[in-house]
Amino acid sequence: MFFSKFATAVAALVVVPAVFAQTTHNVVVGGSGLTFTPNQVVAAVGDVVTFEFHPKNHTLTQSTFANPCSPMAGGVDSGYMPVAADATTFPVFSFRINEVTPLWFYCAQGNHCQSGMVMAINVNTSSPNTFDAYLAKATGSAASASGSAAPTTQTASAAASVTSAAAAATSGTSSTGATGAPAGNGAGHLASVSVASFALTAVGVIAGLAL
Repeated sequence: MFFSKFATAVAALVVVPAVFAQTTHNVVVGGSGLTFTPNQVVAAVGDVVTFEFHPKNHTLTQSTFANPCSPMAGGVDSGYMPVAADATTFPVFSFRINEVTPLWFYCAQGNHCQSGMVMAINVNTSSPNTFDAYLAKATGSAASASGSAAPTTQTASAAASVTSAAAAATSGTSSTGATGAPAGNGAGHLASVSVASFALTAVGVIAGLAL
């Protein structure tokens, strides 16, 4: 009887990696002019979005849909990421998706946002708040929205948590939506607290079955 319960518990542990499976989405910042490539990402809860910064000096700054080129209070902000023209390694900034809600971002350097350097994560395709509409607002070509309904915004702390930021050299500071400090050589890491907690829980389950 005990062996049967123990075997069942072990079998449950074997499939743990599937439970914690995640996808890493890579976005290149400034690799082809004033662009995020790709400029739209669809990510599931638990996925990680990593931004690789190229010359010269860009940011990843969160905004609301209504105000594309203004930082959102408490939003995600990588700070400035200066990169030399002859760089062979590039700084990265990563965060994990906690909720599938639309997230809007732009580059805060100079007039980069007004030049169309914006991107979005998990755009609701059934909403009028499309990526094209966000881009139009950023570039100043959006029609007057007088009398239209106010767009829904999201809180960064509920939708995405920054778990690591890495850069060869940075200036400025990250907002309260970002946790973790920059590290050298453009190589970040993500915390594994959830996996560790599950491992401890699983051990407790097996111990309980043995009693």
